[in-house]
Amino acid sequence: MKCFSFIKDIDSNLSLLFHIPKHLPANTPNLCKSLQASTVEYELAGQKFIAINGGASFKLSEAVSFVIDCDSQEKIDYYWNKLAEDGNEENQVCGWLKDKFGLSWQIMPDIILKIFSGSDTEKIDRAMGAVLKMKKINAAEIEKAASGE
Repeated sequence: MKCFSFIKDIDSNLSLLFHIPKHLPANTPNLCKSLQASTVEYELAGQKFIAINGGASFKLSEAVSFVIDCDSQEKIDYYWNKLAEDGNEENQVCGWLKDKFGLSWQIMPDIILKIFSGSDTEKIDRAMGAVLKMKKINAAEIEKAASGE
């Protein structure tokens, strides 16, 4: 479960609990017998999750992504740079990226929620136009675009 060790190195607030089976039934598929941990319980931002180690037969996809809310460009830069390291740049668009394990992440500044939850549709359109041109989000550029500069 190298993916979880990788994430733990980035954010030590991640809590992990690995479940390694002591006994596998005789009818357990060979794929499952080779796994080191069958499940991992973890917590991100106060939300508990359980991941099942399905091996190479079960691939990650964009159907699931984790959002990291950031209140500063420094945090955006930190998480983006750490998670994007050794990832595929083709999968970096509009604040989304895939880490080196193929897990999808959204690194989002809190300003996006503030702008997009407003009622000024022209402001929202300008901000969205800026976001669509970015890989890693630049919060100051989004605010600038939203204000019409």
